[in-house]
Amino acid sequence: MSEDLVDEADALPTSSETEVLDAIKAFEASTGFALRVQITQDFRNWSERPSFDLYAQSVFEVWREKEPEIEKPFLLLVDLAAKRLTYETLPGIHHASGEEIRTQLLDSFIPHAGDGAFDQAILSSIAALEPVLNSLPLIVEQPVIASFDGEFAIAVTRHVLYHELAHALIREFQLPVLANEEVMADTFATSWIISQHYSEAPALILPRIESWMYEASEVSPRDYDFKSEHPLDIRRAYQTACLLYGADPAEWSEHVAWLEFPETDLADCSDTAPDQIAGWEAIIAPHLLPASERSERVEVIYGEGPMKSAMQASGMFDAFADEVRRFDWPEKITLHFDHCGEGAYWNRTNRLITLCDEYVQRFVDQGDAINPTNH
Repeated sequence: MSEDLVDEADALPTSSETEVLDAIKAFEASTGFALRVQITQDFRNWSERPSFDLYAQSVFEVWREKEPEIEKPFLLLVDLAAKRLTYETLPGIHHASGEEIRTQLLDSFIPHAGDGAFDQAILSSIAALEPVLNSLPLIVEQPVIASFDGEFAIAVTRHVLYHELAHALIREFQLPVLANEEVMADTFATSWIISQHYSEAPALILPRIESWMYEASEVSPRDYDFKSEHPLDIRRAYQTACLLYGADPAEWSEHVAWLEFPETDLADCSDTAPDQIAGWEAIIAPHLLPASERSERVEVIYGEGPMKSAMQASGMFDAFADEVRRFDWPEKITLHFDHCGEGAYWNRTNRLITLCDEYVQRFVDQGDAINPTNH
């Protein structure tokens, strides 16, 4: 940078802490994306923070204590995130050195940088961060997961992804919401498997039922959350089993025998399941592309993390993406497998389905604990 430009950059007003916190909140509100600066052990569990305000406050307090000089470049970088970048242009930063973080930030920002003093000051601040970041302790690397081939975890995860796909379909195609949307999404996930993967249906649906029942067993009835928009896990398990049985009682009755449904309930399942499946087929039919076509408005992103390579090698997430491409999306849909602990969710603002690796690991662990058998 020229001396004049340096002087001009130094003359820029420094944002107050309150202004920066407001900028962070505005950025998150407009993008639905949590500004992640995963550098020190202090922020390893950022996804479990009680509020973003407290998280941002801890950033200032810890970083100032470790390196006072970090304040100005950090403030500028928050301004950068709030004013210049979107989810697509700021990659996740995980387990990186100061030099790697600086490179990622530069690679993200340079294509969008202008000639003004503000943008040049940002570039200067990013470059200045390397020695500061290198002086801070990095997050301890988690062991890389070599493979992801557990049939139980794959089946449960696929059902979870179809559930999130239902939320995307409802919002993007303005489908009618005639009941609790979470119940509708569960019904879609099971119906889609039955209609599109008939031969695999019991193998894909039963693990999800067992997963819900396992989770229900870990909660005392006294602690049931009756206020949640999600039905109780035990209820979701039996409703899904009912839909599976009712779709083809002759073929699949043996798969739900262990649940000991009363005959009257099985009769009700046989009566209502075909209508539910047909209803979903009817409302999504206008939005499906011809069998030989695929949408170009679906992007897949793999965030850095211990399960990234294993998930890529399994092909499961890419196979899900191919199913998502069967729909004629009006806008781009992003599918993001990331190193995080927030489960799986659809973000309507960013048109984003996120699947967290810690959620998948939870199903791997459940499979090991349950040791499921063929019912």
